[in-house]
Amino acid sequence: MSNSSNSTSATGANPSTRKDGAILQFQGGGDYAAMEAQIIKAMREQGTSRCRITITRAYEYGSALPASSIRILQLQPATEINDPLCCRIIETKLASAPAYKALSYVWGSDVKPCKITCDGGKTLPITTNLDAALRNLRSENDELLLWADSVCINQKDVDEVNTQVRMMGDIYRNASCVAIWLGDWEDYGNWNVEKAFNYLTFLLKDMPFFEEVRDAQGPISFGDGARLKVHMIAQQHEADFGEFEKLFRRPWFSRAWTYQESAVAKEEFYCGPVKIPGIAIQTVVDRVLTIYKATGNNMYSSFYDTRIQSMFFHGFYQMGYDWKELDDLLNLRSGGGSSKPSDIVYSLIGVSTDYWRSVIHPDYRKPFQEVYAETMIEIIRKRGNLNILSAIHLTARYQKSPELPSWTPDWRQYHEPCFRLTHSGTKSGDFRTFAASGSSKPKAALNLDPLQLTLHGVVLDTISDKATQPSLVGHWRWVTENLLTGVLPKTYKFTGEPIDEVLIKVTSNDMTQDKKRFDSASISALHKEIEDYGSAYALPPWRPTDPYHILDMSKLLNLRPGLTAPSRSKTLYLGDKTSTGIVITEFHSGYPDAYLMMTHRGIIGTISSVAEPGDVIMVPVGGQVPIVLRPVGDKFTFQGESYCHGFMDGEAFIEARRKVDKTFDGDDVSWLERLHEESILFPMDEFVLV
Repeated sequence: MSNSSNSTSATGANPSTRKDGAILQFQGGGDYAAMEAQIIKAMREQGTSRCRITITRAYEYGSALPASSIRILQLQPATEINDPLCCRIIETKLASAPAYKALSYVWGSDVKPCKITCDGGKTLPITTNLDAALRNLRSENDELLLWADSVCINQKDVDEVNTQVRMMGDIYRNASCVAIWLGDWEDYGNWNVEKAFNYLTFLLKDMPFFEEVRDAQGPISFGDGARLKVHMIAQQHEADFGEFEKLFRRPWFSRAWTYQESAVAKEEFYCGPVKIPGIAIQTVVDRVLTIYKATGNNMYSSFYDTRIQSMFFHGFYQMGYDWKELDDLLNLRSGGGSSKPSDIVYSLIGVSTDYWRSVIHPDYRKPFQEVYAETMIEIIRKRGNLNILSAIHLTARYQKSPELPSWTPDWRQYHEPCFRLTHSGTKSGDFRTFAASGSSKPKAALNLDPLQLTLHGVVLDTISDKATQPSLVGHWRWVTENLLTGVLPKTYKFTGEPIDEVLIKVTSNDMTQDKKRFDSASISALHKEIEDYGSAYALPPWRPTDPYHILDMSKLLNLRPGLTAPSRSKTLYLGDKTSTGIVITEFHSGYPDAYLMMTHRGIIGTISSVAEPGDVIMVPVGGQVPIVLRPVGDKFTFQGESYCHGFMDGEAFIEARRKVDKTFDGDDVSWLERLHEESILFPMDEFVLV
């Protein structure tokens, strides 16, 4: 018998026929009695008395790695791409490890048809993509010290995997360089490599700097004439852009783990035999965004995908995120590909602050639903509010997975924006701050069932009616019907405001363009704007039965920035503002899937598309805004946030206190600002969310 690293690894063997006898291949360490039986059977079937047997030995990891230790591949040199892969695997303390590169790549299929020979003849199965990466990265003359997760971690030892995943950020951070493998040229079929790299060269070398000004905290701006120059020069190279873009469609850019792996160290990209410095990739992304900003051509818009931008620090700064806070990172990186859903969370721990590393510990024995639920609780505790609930994507077009509790986001999915009044994380500065529960802090806790969340708060009311659609026509019909039937009064009883002013505030969630509340000055300016437009365009009187007339008017009545939010809203004026006339803001573009609604008590507001009549609106302790819950037996499911006019600044808590304290007149509301440090003076209802 002979040992050979070129044989196929198998516990059993399929004999092949040759003139000199049967050939069988086995992996050492198996059942030798079974091998003998297979040998005899094969010789009989082949009608031969001769048999050549090859036995390979599998690499065995042995005991688990000690704490703070890692394994490193010593990849042997080779002069030809098809030479066998050979290495030694060494153990070392991370803190004293020799200089090594860390490999960032996509595993691809779990099938491992290739192999690498380790420590003098022992074979280790590897994936096709890792095989290609190692062949292209190894040197012709020198050993390459490399860390690659699927080989350097014993994937069959869950305890070792948990420990090594906690160290992953430090492993990449301590590497001399992160080698990013994008794949072979042939991986994507009919790819015109020449055109792709022609465009890359244009961006790096031929594109002038155009007096471009970039503020690290703000958007791109241009000097006089620069926009035209960018447009003219970019147009000359448009034919090559499609092939260049394919480079950024490679799976590496959308996988979960690759963000952390590239964010913590100097990087270099490999595509087939070509090496591209990391700074070059960042530069070309910057310059494509510059071209998009200058030309407005949607062919470049794919580079505004946060999963691409977030790979490079400029994306964080421009979008206002803090790249070390876990909730910000989850907002940016949701939808990252991974065969294990828990990796969406675990892959970001290594680049988060020490706080997140101290409270979230990778454990692949837990179902991913528990991991998501526990992460939600930790974010609520860290932020001191319930704004993370706004990350739950609720639209009519998207059906949330029944695998998850209603109160946890599905971070496996990448979503377009949806209706939300708050925003968890640093970017919350982009939203007006409400205080529906004063300054109280959430008392959220997991039940004995780790997929149930207990909240406390006060019930505001139950939804009685909802607009039929979130568009301008849907809002107009709903308001018109309720005005004509007298359901909408001329004066809103909860605030004493005229109904036209209430509807202005409701349809914009009471937020002007500069994220402030509407006041009498902004309302007067709004009315003046409408009058000016009406005079300029000689608008006919309002015809309440003709929705097409309303749409025509909406095309003309676009408010100046600063009067309403968001800037893409369209506002139209219906009737005489001194009587029952109203102003409706179409906020579908800025608040997609938001619906007008009314409660049984007459509260007017907005809700998500999935909320329905019969759902309960409550103000939770620690919640900046009311939330909508749907009764399911004695428990509830989360149905989104809600804007309830007149109840966004503690009024629900004032009502609750009045019910139990007859001496409280409601004039002194300063106690609302002390609820984060004082006890709540009235009973709370308990809500268990599933």
